[in-house]
Amino acid sequence: LTGTGGGEPCGAAAWCQEDAECTFEQLPMVERGGVTYTVPYYSNAGDIVAAGSAEWELALVVSHGAVPDPGGYWCAGIDAAARQSGVDPSRILVVAPWYLGTGAGVEPTPTQLQWTAAGNWRDGADSDPAGGRPGDVSSYSVIDVIVERLLLSGDFPRLRGAVLWGDSAGGQVLSRYALTTQLPAAAIERLRILPSNPSSFPYVTDKRWNYTLIDGQCVL
Repeated sequence: LTGTGGGEPCGAAAWCQEDAECTFEQLPMVERGGVTYTVPYYSNAGDIVAAGSAEWELALVVSHGAVPDPGGYWCAGIDAAARQSGVDPSRILVVAPWYLGTGAGVEPTPTQLQWTAAGNWRDGADSDPAGGRPGDVSSYSVIDVIVERLLLSGDFPRLRGAVLWGDSAGGQVLSRYALTTQLPAAAIERLRILPSNPSSFPYVTDKRWNYTLIDGQCVL
């Protein structure tokens, strides 16, 4: 499972506009023992780490659901960009990282990070150390690296900000990420985080209200 570095159709064709093309890239996450470990992602801007660009005005970072189809979610992001009217769609950068592991349907290469049920990417858990991979890379750090690259590197000078959108399990990721991120204020103030359809959500205190209906009266 390696990036092609060239234009290719992404995901299910039914989700994409006919002319939607992207590249399948590798996001460097950590280096250990001279080896760089990566997370794959789809992008309509090519390798966002290798080079920036002044053409992009808004970024949309898409987090996939429990059944990983990052190409399909990337297509949904492209279609969402095309349907809005606030920014020229051709100037919206769409990135969709892929959390490899349980349910991915493909085997990661020895240098790609993965998250299994024991290291659940929904919860920001650390990567799975199987096969000698690093076992201490939080799935949330994938979002950190992308956001910092886009908003703080200075290589995307016209970028107004970034929208983080996640659906289903991706919505769980972002609702928890929003509460725990340690990104600097310079990045947070330019972010909008949009979880959709999460099957669970964070509850920030240990207090639980337990009402019962007795004889038409609500009793706590």
